[in-house]
Amino acid sequence: MVPIHHQTLTFSLGTCNPFASLSTCLYKIADQIFTALLKRSFFNGQFSLLPTALNRQRTLELLKAGACRLNCRNQAGRKIDAIYISSTSPKRTGNALVYALLKPYQRFHPKNFQHLLEDGADIVLWNPTLALGNHYKSDLETVLRKLKQLRPMQKVAVAAYCASVDPSIAAVSAISDPSISLIVDRGYGEVRKFAMGFTVAAQLPCLQRWIAHKAGCDGLRKINSIPGNVLFVAPPKRADQLMRYNQGKRNFTYDLYETRQKRHPFATRMITLQNSDHWTPWSSSVHNKCKRFLSDNQIVATSYRHVSHKEFPIPSPPSFFRRHIFPLLIRSWGSV
Repeated sequence: MVPIHHQTLTFSLGTCNPFASLSTCLYKIADQIFTALLKRSFFNGQFSLLPTALNRQRTLELLKAGACRLNCRNQAGRKIDAIYISSTSPKRTGNALVYALLKPYQRFHPKNFQHLLEDGADIVLWNPTLALGNHYKSDLETVLRKLKQLRPMQKVAVAAYCASVDPSIAAVSAISDPSISLIVDRGYGEVRKFAMGFTVAAQLPCLQRWIAHKAGCDGLRKINSIPGNVLFVAPPKRADQLMRYNQGKRNFTYDLYETRQKRHPFATRMITLQNSDHWTPWSSSVHNKCKRFLSDNQIVATSYRHVSHKEFPIPSPPSFFRRHIFPLLIRSWGSV
């Protein structure tokens, strides 16, 4: 999560029939306001695309490098911007890792997945049609179903982080395929409880219903219905500024892990991030442990290469500002 930046909101009042009831017009205005707030709160407002020319350039670079477009349309018939990058390595497994990102894939640096391509994994990148939980879940489910339609025997892993965890759990659960595994990196499965940590307004029944309708995917309830393997990645409970709650005694990621581990102990793993917080990037050690999980699920080859500290250095410990001040700034909009 990042601080919420100022953005001018414009509303199309011209769409309201002047003879329609006042409540209908107010509902449309409220819908746009709450939708904008939810997008900024749960998906950080990062889904704004790059300038058109640069966005097209980066997409073309991927396509020229061998990527191909996935022809996907969601349940509403909207086209999903998705690409499939096939590994050219002799170690290619034919199986794929799908990234559930919190930003357009055009902003995602290839160094994050190049080493996985070299170890035999195919990579799938996609952008949601709308950065809200239920839309995100629907789009991801569409992408996964497309993959299984093209290659029914293909094994797939989904990598999700923070706000994309809840919809990713719901999407994988909906397909209910044991050949689909999931990586949960510092995320939540109870969107209404999570929202209450940001604004007291989230305790209002009307806003709770709105959040549940627009953003909630019931990840905590659905985590046990995933038949495939699940890997959790998180720092100690109190170290994650955004996922901890109840005065640091509880943590949303650990709620998911503990719920899953009780029911499926042999299909659940945890990697603990040392000297880390919610925003700490993965070190080479974490990447290699994750590769072990991907290898066990046949996404990368068993003879995968361990990445070095030079490629993914050990991150510096979180500063006092990031541990204590930054979270207060993020939550500050909810107290005004």
